[in-house]
Amino acid sequence: MSKWIESNKWKAFKEIFSVFKDVITLVIAIGAFFWGTNVLKDQDRRIDNTKLSVSYLKSQIDDQAADSNVQVTEPKVIPSADILSRYNITLSDSEAQISQVQEWLQNPYSGYPALVEATRRVLGNTKLIGNPVPLTTINARNLMAHGRGTESPIISAGAIDSERLKNAIYASWAEKNSGGLSNNKSFKDIVVPIQ
Repeated sequence: MSKWIESNKWKAFKEIFSVFKDVITLVIAIGAFFWGTNVLKDQDRRIDNTKLSVSYLKSQIDDQAADSNVQVTEPKVIPSADILSRYNITLSDSEAQISQVQEWLQNPYSGYPALVEATRRVLGNTKLIGNPVPLTTINARNLMAHGRGTESPIISAGAIDSERLKNAIYASWAEKNSGGLSNNKSFKDIVVPIQ
């Protein structure tokens, strides 16, 4: 009888193990299904959050345009360093930042295309004298003059106040050209006709 029990124990163990193995496989499969579903839910949630972020940004931009009664349009010509050099304006003092500024010039929501358009309108057929002035400095001072920070760019040239921009350009010019403020110059004193 003990031989029968011993041999049946082994058979029983094999049976239990094969069932147990199937149960483990089933548990793994169920876990993978639910885990995979959660991963898909997380991906969907991230996609929804991204859509919400983009929608929110667009609504903020539309609100800004509505508040200032200005229609937001993308610039017809993408500003470039060549256009700016005509006015004695560089992209940045920092070589490392130049490629970033070039990207901003191509993104209407960065505020840089609007700034360049407004700057071109203010300067007209004149250019700044002395050392070149960085666009990044003009942008920072212009945003401050309008009570904004870099996280809240002005995306429409029509929303940029010309007098505030002139003051920002003048302050940026004075920063790059020593004695600018101490000589009591005005905006008209720091520009000359483009030849």
